[in-house]
Order: sequence, then C-alpha cells, then structure tokens
Amino acid sequence: GPAGTAVLAGALKGLGFQPVIITDAAYAKLFTIRNLTVVSAEVGDSEAYFRRLIAEYQPSGMISIERCGINLREDYENMRGISIREHNAPVDLLFCMAEEFGIRTVGVGDGGNEIGMGCLASVIQRELSLVPCRVPVDQLVIASVSNWGAYGITAYLSILSRMHLLPEYPEIASYLVQTVDIGSVDGVTHERVPHVDGFTEEVEQEIVEALQDEVLRDATETAMRRAKIITETAGASLGKLLSVTYAWRNIYFEREERSYLASTVACYEAPTFKPQDIEVEEDITFTWE
Repeated sequence: GPAGTAVLAGALKGLGFQPVIITDAAYAKLFTIRNLTVVSAEVGDSEAYFRRLIAEYQPSGMISIERCGINLREDYENMRGISIREHNAPVDLLFCMAEEFGIRTVGVGDGGNEIGMGCLASVIQRELSLVPCRVPVDQLVIASVSNWGAYGITAYLSILSRMHLLPEYPEIASYLVQTVDIGSVDGVTHERVPHVDGFTEEVEQEIVEALQDEVLRDATETAMRRAKIITETAGASLGKLLSVTYAWRNIYFEREERSYLASTVACYEAPTFKPQDIEVEEDITFTWE
C-alpha cells in the first residue's frame, strides 16, 4: 500500500491537487520521507474527529489504497481473518460519510478486506473464505497487488493529462528500500526485503515498465492521429515514416528548496540527489515523407 499511495499522491501533486494522507501515526514516516502531507489517526478516534477533518480539508475526493475497513461482522480483520482492531484506526469512517458530503470515492484493494470491497461483499463472501469489508466506494479498482492498482491509476492519469506522472522503476525501487529501512516487511513472507506480497523486484519492475510502455504507446498513437488530421486539413497526406527520435529534453533536479536545470548548472561540488528529486521531460519526434 505505501508505495502505491506515494506514487499516486505524487501524481496528484503534479496535477495541481494537494493530497493529504490520513494514516496511523506509526506509518506517517513512510510518507513524510517523500515530503507528503500526513494527518495521523488513532485507534480510538471517533466519527466526530473525521467530520472535523472533512470540514478542515474539504476534499474533492477520497482514495483508499489497501486500507482495512470494517467487515460484515463489525470487525477489522486481515486477509487471514485475524482481528487487527487494536491496531487499526477507523479511517473507513471517512468513506462511510463521504456520500453525505458529496465526496466521490475510490478504493484499491487486492484481498477482500479493504475499503471499497463492500461493492462486491456478497461475491467475496460466497467465493472466498473470508469475511469481506462492507464499506463501498464509487469506483473500485482490484489488482493482484494494491500498489499495482495505484500505479495503473497513475498511468491512466498520465494518458488523460498528457503528463509524465508515473515514476520510473528505479525511483519506486528506491522508495521500497527506504520503507524497509524504516521497518516495513513483505506482507506475505514477513521478511524485511523490498518485495511486495511475495513478488520479487523483477516482477515489480515488469509491472511498472509495462505501464510505462502503455503510456508511451498511447502518446505515440495520439501523435500519429493528430499528424494525420493536420496533414489532411492542409490538403496533404502522410507518406512513409522516415524516423522516430525519442530523447530526454531537460532533466530537472529538485533538492533542498532549490531548483537545478541539468543543462545550465555548473558547480564545484556536485549535490547529492535521490531518484525522487529528478524530473525528466521527454520528446518524441516523428518524421514522415
């Protein structure tokens, strides 16, 4: 969940939104290391507390990523059916009252116990040996791994906005290593390794790169379609495709409240950068006869 949350929150920031992450205090550092705004929730927090949060932040939408919600037997349980009520802040209350405030909701999950699975509660209860979460959402996204569902949303936002919002795999891998250093473990094996739900780094990389390819494919198809419209409007036609040039145009470095443009900066001592401090602009040029 954390990696998908960090990636999607970063994408929303890129689109001009101000994401606020509501999570248990113990998990706050997983997001503050990415300079994301975090509001802590505690196990004993009441509905009144979450109403105050809505009044304060006035969200235009709510997204839950692999967050456990109250289930059909009024408990918070993991995928193994073990109660985690004593460790789980009732953040799902936000989603239970969202409709009252006219707030649209999205849920991302992979196991059946997450916020949003109330949309399929009867199916989950019938087909799987677990008691499903009963909290529904307006749009439910199901993935083999919740992080991948969040990456998929980010990729689609990239397509819709024509902006490069999905980080490259090295940045995501770096973040996973950071979470392990903080204390995270693989949710399936319980090992302190940068794996997610038992899948290796190689599988994670394959998923991210496949989504990147889809974004690039859509950008390419759009460019070709628009080129055809322009030429037809001008009374011409596209001939043979002579070449395709794919290149980085500018590489920006953001660090310690300062901005650096790779093509213009000269310094005697190179600053230290992390993958998330680097923003790349890409150009694709098509040449036809």
